[in-house]
Amino acid sequence: MDFNQKSSSRSSSSVSASELSQYNTHLILALPSREYLTSNYKNYYSSFAQGLMNPQDKKVSLEIPLNTQMKIFAFLFKENYSMSELFSGTRTVGYYGESQTFSIGTQTNNLSLGITLIQVPGTGTDTGGGTDTTAPTASVTTATITTSGSAVVQSTETGTAYLVNTTVSVSNNFTNITGAADSQWNSVAISLANTNTNLPATGLADGTYKVFAVDGAGNLSSASSNSVTVATTVSDSTAPTASVTTATITTSGSAVVQSTETGTAYLVNTTVSVSNNFTSITGAALSQWNSVAISLANTNTNLPATGLADGTYKVYAVDAAANLSSTSSNSVTVDTTIPAGTFLLKWGSSGSGDGQFQSPRGVAVDSSGNVYVADTNHRMQKFDSSGNFLLKWGSYGTGDGQFNRPGGVAVDSSGNVYVVDTYNHRMQKFDSSGNFLLKWGSQGTGDGQFQSPKGVAVDSSGNVYVADTNNSRIQKFSSGE
Repeated sequence: MDFNQKSSSRSSSSVSASELSQYNTHLILALPSREYLTSNYKNYYSSFAQGLMNPQDKKVSLEIPLNTQMKIFAFLFKENYSMSELFSGTRTVGYYGESQTFSIGTQTNNLSLGITLIQVPGTGTDTGGGTDTTAPTASVTTATITTSGSAVVQSTETGTAYLVNTTVSVSNNFTNITGAADSQWNSVAISLANTNTNLPATGLADGTYKVFAVDGAGNLSSASSNSVTVATTVSDSTAPTASVTTATITTSGSAVVQSTETGTAYLVNTTVSVSNNFTSITGAALSQWNSVAISLANTNTNLPATGLADGTYKVYAVDAAANLSSTSSNSVTVDTTIPAGTFLLKWGSSGSGDGQFQSPRGVAVDSSGNVYVADTNHRMQKFDSSGNFLLKWGSYGTGDGQFNRPGGVAVDSSGNVYVVDTYNHRMQKFDSSGNFLLKWGSQGTGDGQFQSPKGVAVDSSGNVYVADTNNSRIQKFSSGE
C-alpha cells in the first residue's frame, strides 16, 4: 500500500520518505464509504476490517467483503503500538488520510489506491509551511425536536459536526465528546461549509444540546451560541389547515387534497357532525368517510372515493400530535351517476412550466388512467388522472425525441406512446416513461411519407393509423414499424 506523499497542511508541501520512515505504527481501516475522515482514528460507526501495516514491506492483510462500497483509512503513529494499545487509549496521530471509494468484485485482480496524507497540527517534522490552527465556527437552528427528527447545523469548514448534551464537559477536547455516553451525542459529516446539514437526534436522551465542529486539521470549535432541545414528546397544539380541489368525481376517482402538516387527511360527508373531534369521523358509517396518509405537507395527495355514498364531502386533516383542522373551505361532490358532459376538473394554464401548455393539440389516456398531452411547446407532458404532473420529455428540433409542433397522441395496450410530430412530417414512438423507441416517415407523398400529419390512433392489434393531413389521406402501419 503506497501513500501519496503530500501533506494537506500546505498544498505544495511534500512528505519525504525519510519523514514517513519515522512513523513506526500504520493503522489501516477498511470502513464503509459513508464514514468521514478526521484525525480521530476511533471516530467511526462500523468497520469491515482493521490491521497494522508493516512499514518496511508496506503490506497488511485485511478480509473485506465483495461488491461493497468502502474506503481505506490510514493513521500513522511515531510510537510502536499494538492494536490493543491503540484502542485502549487515545494515541497521538502524526499523519492520517483516506483513499477514494472503491469496491472489489470476483473479477478484480489488481487495484491501486492512493492515500493523501494530512499532517495533524503539532506533530511530524514538516516545516515547509504553516499548518491550520484556525478553529471552525459551529451553528444550529434553534428548535425542539424528537429523536426521530434532526438538528439543522452548519460549520464554517468541512469536517464533522457534533450535537452534544450541555451536561457533557467538552473542555476544548473533542475526545471528551466521543468518550461520553452514546445517548449524549451524535455526529454528522460536514461536506459543504456554511451549508445546512441535518444531524439526526436518533438515540439521544431528552435535554438541551449545543453543536461543536471539528475541521480536517482537528481544530475544535467553541459551542454554538444557539441550542436544540430534544424531547421524546413535543408539545404541539397548532392544528393543520386542510384543503381540497373542487371537483365532481365518481367512486373510482380521487379527491386532490393537501394539509399544511404531515399526518392524515379525511374526506367526510357534510352530513357527519365532526364536532372538533376526529373520532366523530372514524365513528361514522364507512360510506361517509375515507382517509389517506399525508407524507408531505403542502403537496397534492390523492384521497380515493372508493366505497363512498353520493353526496358533498369536505376535508379535515389531523397532524401527528392529533390536532384536528377546521373543515376545508372547498368541497368535492361524489356522484356515481354523473351525467354525460358534466364538468369534472381542469388543470393547466398558458406557459412553459411543468403542467402549463401552449396551444395543446393532442391527448390520450393509458389503461392506468395516466394522461398524455401533446404540447406545442415542442414537448409531451404526462399527468395522473387527477391532473398531477408526472413527467415531460422533448424539445424543439429534428433529433430523436425532439419535436416541431407535436399533434395527435395515441397509447397502445402495452403503454407505448405514439406522437404525431407534425412539422417534422414523421411519427415517433416512446415507452410510458418518455424513452425514445423508434421513428418513421419523412416529408413527401409516397407510401410512408407525410405532409403535416395531425392525428393518430392505435387498434387492439397494435396497428397505427395516421391522419396524413395535407396529403388528404389516412395511412396504416403495422405495430408502429
